[in-house]
Amino acid sequence: MTDADRLGGEVDALVRGVPGVVRMFSSDPAALRAARGLLHGHADARPLSAVSAGVAGTRIVVSVGVSSGHPVAETGARVAQAIRILAGEDSQVTVRVSRVIDAG
Repeated sequence: MTDADRLGGEVDALVRGVPGVVRMFSSDPAALRAARGLLHGHADARPLSAVSAGVAGTRIVVSVGVSSGHPVAETGARVAQAIRILAGEDSQVTVRVSRVIDAG
């Protein structure tokens, strides 16, 4: 497991605990995850968040489903803030709200 995978696992756990987040989705395209599964002969067990480190710093992308009972923009901002606290304020964080899920 790489450092990026370890941080990704921590990010996944953190994001799932943010009020209003009801689901996480893979930040990688489905075809890429399927190809990894075929190549390795099992389901892709990597974190759902995408973490990469480079010269410009750490980049983190998450894709979430937000409850319709919570403000989408505020929930996304809380997710980004929580990730920056974990990974560092200089981290580049992208939060994609992929779905708004009916709270009823």
